[in-house]
Amino acid sequence: DLAIGSRHDFDPCVTVSNIIERKLKSSIFNYIVKTSVLSDFNDTQCGFKLFVKEIAQKLFSAQKLAGYGFDVEILYLAIKSGFKCKEVAINWKYTPTSKVRLIDDSIKIVKEILQIKEIHKNTFMDNRIMPSKQAIVI
Repeated sequence: DLAIGSRHDFDPCVTVSNIIERKLKSSIFNYIVKTSVLSDFNDTQCGFKLFVKEIAQKLFSAQKLAGYGFDVEILYLAIKSGFKCKEVAINWKYTPTSKVRLIDDSIKIVKEILQIKEIHKNTFMDNRIMPSKQAIVI
């Protein structure tokens, strides 16, 4: 139903070059996500996402968050609705430039993540759809 990229090295064929500061931030963020919302994912913030078109339309129509937490929210809705999601190892190269402001954005995203279950406690989506052969890459 959907696939997400993971920059974590769980495939011996994948080589990842990273810096310690980035790994530390990622580890803290992943700990928060795993303990509060999604325990089965290693990298919710990787930019690679692939959806069956109809599933993407359902998930994004139910989305409420507008900040960096939207990735976690979409995956939460997908799992809650019974869609299958596969994490796929990808090759990537770390670039030191980022639009993320460490303190301000970190506080905002943690607040969003901690709100996801409350925001969607009454959200239900029927996962029975007739998917087309089309996919959407985000």
